[in-house]
Amino acid sequence: MLRLPDRLTFPDLGFGTVFGDALERAQTVVEHLWRHPPHEAHLLHGDLSPANVVVTRGGGLVPIDFQDLVWGFDMQDIAITVAALRRARNGQRLVEAFREGYRTQRPWPDMSPALLESLVVARLLNQMNLTLNLHDAAGLADYLAERAERLRAWLRSPRGV
Repeated sequence: MLRLPDRLTFPDLGFGTVFGDALERAQTVVEHLWRHPPHEAHLLHGDLSPANVVVTRGGGLVPIDFQDLVWGFDMQDIAITVAALRRARNGQRLVEAFREGYRTQRPWPDMSPALLESLVVARLLNQMNLTLNLHDAAGLADYLAERAERLRAWLRSPRGV
């Protein structure tokens, strides 16, 4: 699941096993998806977020920034977009608008809310690991504490498989 060396399970981060437990659970979900694919895997944008979409003069939307292309399933790309939209001020409203717009182009994948949340968490863990690979963990205390709390809540929720 992680594309870079695993920095989430370093014992000196100070969050016990929460990052490792979340990584193990998310990895199980992703592995299950690959063992039981909903369709053939295909090329995904890998980072479709508001920052990677431009509006044309005619009002159309055009995706940009394809450096994170990855092989996978539509529900993974959707989870990446949902994770990005949730960070916005009106996140839930944006997620619903995204879902409705998506449905005008193709069917929304058949996935439970728990599976979507698990894939959103998998994205969060990848982003956390990227951050830890690029920065000194000691300077990221607030960043890690906030995400540790979110991961603890997710670990208490029903499984997404």
